[in-house]
Amino acid sequence: MATPADPRAAAEAASRSGPARPAPVTFDFLLKNDCAQGLTAFVINIPGPQDSAAGIANQIRFDSALQVGPDGQALVKPSASFSRRMPANGPVDSLCAAHLNAAIFADGSTFGDRRELASLISDRRSLLDGYRQIKSILETIPFRGDAARYASNLLEIPEYAPVNSMGEMALRSFKGNIASFVKYGNRSDWDGYYQGKQKWVQLQIDQLPAALAGTPGTLPGPAAR
Repeated sequence: MATPADPRAAAEAASRSGPARPAPVTFDFLLKNDCAQGLTAFVINIPGPQDSAAGIANQIRFDSALQVGPDGQALVKPSASFSRRMPANGPVDSLCAAHLNAAIFADGSTFGDRRELASLISDRRSLLDGYRQIKSILETIPFRGDAARYASNLLEIPEYAPVNSMGEMALRSFKGNIASFVKYGNRSDWDGYYQGKQKWVQLQIDQLPAALAGTPGTLPGPAAR
């Protein structure tokens, strides 16, 4: 017969571990696109406490043109939905007051706050500029030896240094990738890696202008909700 556990040991272990932390409060966010056009970007504001500085508890921003990957993340097609689990940074009651603040559709038409729309377009232009700079850098380092010299001249960037634009984010990621390959990659793999980078950045440069070509217009059909 097993000896019963000493309850004093359990109490001591509990006191060392401290009180259990409460589970974070989250909410499931769902946006349904009831428009005739695909939704390529949007901003959702969820009002915060009245005494908060910004008055916004959560802001959900999404832009399919800015997603990483050869084709980006698929836009929210007509009759389709976008869902995400979010932390509830404000009173749960405020979540019911969420509203669509800005939207850009696949045909270039727009809806909502002009400042938010300008911010979305500015991010797209900044990212395109960043990719163009990456292409220019690649043209100057076709050989692994050039890449090694380039990597050795990179300034040390603190891990949590702020990123001020989408273009800067793209450049920082690219520079980190080159430095990592030079440090850990096989010399014989450089040509394939380099050509892959060239194709990838050219694809981004080819795709982003289309996301900037539309002119602001009217909302195509019922609003997204």
